[in-house]
Amino acid sequence: MPPGLNDLNALARKARELASQVDKGDVANLQGLHVHRTMTQVLEEAQELHRRTNRQQPEATLVNAQILHARHGLDLSQFGQLLPSMRWGTDTTAPTPTSIEGFLKTERQTALMMAIQKSQKNTTEQFQSRSFESMLSGWEAEKEEVREILGVGPMLERLDVTGQSAGSVSRVSGGAGAATGATSMDLQMTLYAKVVADLADANLREAPFNVVQRFREVCNSTEDARKKDIDSCWSIVDGMLGREGSQTLKKNHFQQGAYAMSDRRRVALTTTLIANAKDTLQRRYLEFMDSNIRANSPDERMGASAGTYDGIRDFVYSRRVSRHSEVWACIYYAIRCGRPQLARQFAENELAPEDHPVVSLLDDCIRGTVPKSQAWALQQYLFCRKNGGDPYKRAVINILGRCEPQEDIHNEIAINIEDFLWVKLNLIRSDVQDAKLVVDDFVHLQRLISITHGEAHFQADKRPLRYFTVLLFTAQFEKAIEFLRQRDLRLAVHFAIALQHYGVLRTSKSVSDPMLREAVASAGKDMEQVFNFGLLVQRYVRTFARTDSYYALRYYFLLSDTIGTTGNSLFEQCLCDLVVETCEWTTILGELDTNGRKKAAQIDIFFPRDEDARRRIIQLVAEETERKGRILDALRLYDLADCRQIALSLLCRSLSQEAAVRPATKGSTREETRQFAQYVNKSVRYESVPRDCNDAGAYHDLRLAVPVLLKFFTFFDAFFNERFDEALRLAETMRDLNIVPVNLEHVPVCVANFEGLTEEVRRNLPQMLLYLMISLDNQYKMIRAGAQGFVRNDAARDGGREQAVQRIREKARAIVTYAGQITFRLPGLTNAELIRIEVGLML
Repeated sequence: MPPGLNDLNALARKARELASQVDKGDVANLQGLHVHRTMTQVLEEAQELHRRTNRQQPEATLVNAQILHARHGLDLSQFGQLLPSMRWGTDTTAPTPTSIEGFLKTERQTALMMAIQKSQKNTTEQFQSRSFESMLSGWEAEKEEVREILGVGPMLERLDVTGQSAGSVSRVSGGAGAATGATSMDLQMTLYAKVVADLADANLREAPFNVVQRFREVCNSTEDARKKDIDSCWSIVDGMLGREGSQTLKKNHFQQGAYAMSDRRRVALTTTLIANAKDTLQRRYLEFMDSNIRANSPDERMGASAGTYDGIRDFVYSRRVSRHSEVWACIYYAIRCGRPQLARQFAENELAPEDHPVVSLLDDCIRGTVPKSQAWALQQYLFCRKNGGDPYKRAVINILGRCEPQEDIHNEIAINIEDFLWVKLNLIRSDVQDAKLVVDDFVHLQRLISITHGEAHFQADKRPLRYFTVLLFTAQFEKAIEFLRQRDLRLAVHFAIALQHYGVLRTSKSVSDPMLREAVASAGKDMEQVFNFGLLVQRYVRTFARTDSYYALRYYFLLSDTIGTTGNSLFEQCLCDLVVETCEWTTILGELDTNGRKKAAQIDIFFPRDEDARRRIIQLVAEETERKGRILDALRLYDLADCRQIALSLLCRSLSQEAAVRPATKGSTREETRQFAQYVNKSVRYESVPRDCNDAGAYHDLRLAVPVLLKFFTFFDAFFNERFDEALRLAETMRDLNIVPVNLEHVPVCVANFEGLTEEVRRNLPQMLLYLMISLDNQYKMIRAGAQGFVRNDAARDGGREQAVQRIREKARAIVTYAGQITFRLPGLTNAELIRIEVGLML
């Protein structure tokens, strides 16, 4: 093989490998390969090579080698056409393609940009998806809140809002549904509402009312699967209020006397509630012991009473207590059922001499004094706890001596929640000199129940009423009502009414507050719960207010001490909203008789001696009604509230708006407005200036504008009914009013009088002038056409047709002159029409 041929074959093989790598995109093995020519130079070299090939020059070897290298080359003709159109501007994203390093860098940047764009797209899609989910979740929450506010949540499932259920009960008086018998209240709601109505009546008479007992009777008179549990809750509320037997507490009982002093109220109220809770728990356990004794007795009539010496011993036997613990068990159960005297008898008669200091502890318990044998009690308690002694002895000594108030819960004998609460309440140091310690211990117990343990510990989702009773026993009334509200709005609102009536429910003074919030206690820096009683009642009453306004007003009356969003009493605000919503003006607010005296209505029951309050509320309703566009109702309400100046101003505006409107059927707003204006025009009450009038002159002008606007009504009616001659005669009868001129001599007088006209009268002048001109034009055309009636009338009056035409022209000239001289800008079309008609009359 010739010497140079191996080098040529190796070069050709190298070229083929390079071309193959470029085609496959394998750039890893292209390191070190550089291109030192521009695209233009490549084109020139290729063209030169092509020329050499065609000329068959001697450099055949070089040409053949170049042709061999160009096997994977380019098309010269196509490349020459594309080269001028290529963009050679600076590209910040791609380096100069003169090296493999630049190519790889470009590819890397392109890959990074694609990754960034893909990541951005994924992030945007994910953000939009999560944003939509968040908006949807927020919308669902808003809908639930709106349903709850409107009373169409859980209450709707139990109510037949159409009023067609078989169990619905119609009431006799009041409400939009009274006439038809339709009501949104079921039997139980109606019974509760009757109690609230009696409560409102008692509050008006400032008489005591046993609201708890009445609510309890309602509970027992209806069929409810939870009747027994609900009755138990009412019994606990009765006990926590400290009501004994048939005793009836006064309204706000726990805000009077010692409870009324702000710096001592919390201590006094806490001490009282602790004592009431213990008494209630002891009374309930005594009933349990009595039923247990009778159940285990061979003959129920032979069983001993639970509150006796033998009854307690029988109960201990039924519990199967070990023999060495019987005496201590009898002492414990005697204390547990509220019989410390019997416990003393057991201790004195049956305890060993070394345990006789317990008698001293029981004496101190009966007297309510500080234990004198507290050192002995602490020693015995520690011994029993260390050596695992008698659990009844340990419990008795701990309760009487207050040895360990926090840690020891005596779970061996406190087998249910009421036992646990009773032990905890008895361990509170209620006889210490520093009364704040009593509050601190009680607050610690409250937090243990509602925060440390909470709803999950008591399985509140399965047995809500049990957790509700636990909160009642620990005097957490605000949390108890809020917990019950989330599960049964009807029960919650009536328990809240009972607690609020006696003053133990801490309520918010403003309806704008949250349903349950924390506030600084009246004494000290501790926080206490405050409940929005007004908002709770509003949410419940909305479920039946539209059909049963009579009962709704009684519920709202309980909110007299709460401030509404407008700054007035929440009762007044709710009353106004109820009237506007139900439109029961005469039932709730009343009406005037033919002599102008107000008839009695529901509002007079709540404000029997406060006429100013009645007028203020009626005026508020009238203003709200006016804002809603019910002008005619607003007029009647302003008249009822004796706001005569406001009524006249609104009446004149309404008359001005309705005067030039084409009459509709009988009973339309225009016709009813005219009737009310006629009533005002004839009423003696509106002749005198009211006492609260600020501008007597303005009132007098409004009073005079009413008959003028009524005449406008009559004129427009005649024109719309195409009685043009009658419309012209009516305009002549208004000559003394100096509003529209009847001839040219009358124009200066009318122009001078124009400044004294009210805005309501001026507003109708453009239409009146135009309709007068149209009436004159119609009369002119009929005279020209030879209408017999017009010819005879004019001949009899003026002596001929031409004089009648001249008279029409004079009236038209007077109207156009008047329109041009008054200081009132007529609409452009009206002015042009007046001139056009005048020109037509001159032809």
